Formats: sequence, structure tokens, C-alpha cells
Amino acid sequence: MKTRLAPVVGKVQMAAFWNLPKSAQHWPCTKGSLTQKIKQNVKQFSVQLIHQKKVYLKIAGTHKTECYWERQVVLWGDGQALVEATTHIKAAYCRKYWPFFDSLGTK
Repeated sequence: MKTRLAPVVGKVQMAAFWNLPKSAQHWPCTKGSLTQKIKQNVKQFSVQLIHQKKVYLKIAGTHKTECYWERQVVLWGDGQALVEATTHIKAAYCRKYWPFFDSLGTK
């Protein structure tokens, strides 16, 4: 499993753990949708929603916490768990970004 933590858009951050075949291990580091790349290269694809909830995360170097919405999913391809991803959206930005993530469900 490999790990990557990267800003996605604005105040949205995503951590992903992937178990991709060797030929696809560059996908998470390239432009474009990882989900679309997986869908185009497997016969069966599904998204398993682990949870979607409000969390309080500690601000690095302080004793303060901030409110975030967290969404955790597993992307499956041909019966194999390929990617586990957790996305955090700062609660203050939820009006802008959360409706998009909330509508994803298991897409």
C-alpha cells in the first residue's frame, strides 16, 4: 500500500491508500480522475461508502481543533479493494463543497 496526502481543491484535502497493479501505480500522481481511470480498466467497479461524518481535527502546533466533514470510501475493481480514500472538508467551506461530496453516495 502506498500513501499520498495532497490538497485537492481549495480547502479540501484527501488522503489515499492504494493497492493498484504495478502498471497503474502512476495513476494517483497524474492529472485526471483516479475513479475514471479505474472504471475504464476494470470489468466491475463499485464505491463502498465507509462513513460520512463531522469530525474535529487538531490544528498542527496548537491545542485548537477545527470542525471538518469527513468522507471515507473504498474503490473496488473486479472484486479487489484498490483505493481507500479519506477526504476532509473544512466545515466553513461546506456550503461550497459538501453538496458535491454529499451527492456522491456510492458513485
